[in-house]
Amino acid sequence: MSADECPSMTVDRTPVLHLPFAKALMGVLAALFVLFAWITVESLRFPSSVETAEVGAGRFPLISGIGGMVSCAGAFYYAVRRAIRARVGAAVGTPEDTLEIKGPLSIFVAGLLIVGWVEGMSVVGFYTCSLVLVPAILLLGGERRPLWIILFTVGFLVAVYSCFSLLLHIDFP
Repeated sequence: MSADECPSMTVDRTPVLHLPFAKALMGVLAALFVLFAWITVESLRFPSSVETAEVGAGRFPLISGIGGMVSCAGAFYYAVRRAIRARVGAAVGTPEDTLEIKGPLSIFVAGLLIVGWVEGMSVVGFYTCSLVLVPAILLLGGERRPLWIILFTVGFLVAVYSCFSLLLHIDFP
């Protein structure tokens, strides 16, 4: 029975981007490896510690960058093994795993909103920017219940305010 024959059936017309899983994973891991390498290089430029009891401002990013690169290398090895298995499986007739990304345009727009969020913080402040863009990202992600959007936005702002302003005494603009 098709959607034309039964009007109550809905057809999902969301565009879907199909990518080979192993190749998509290798691409993401390569990008993350470059990001972690950049963090490592930048952390080497931080000033050293003044006191002997401290490790310096760049020590934590350095450790995080190196740990991220090692993790990416291990996951990349896994992705290459999976790609080889998929190629061998394709020779015997087993279909390759695919990664389905529904609504790639929505994901791109959400990325642009996040960039706008980061850039807008210096202009209108974190809380004002979050008050506008958190619900926008939720709506873009498919959330349509107004109560949940309001509750999540308020909960997010209260959590950030509690952690940073009250506990850590760090005020956001």
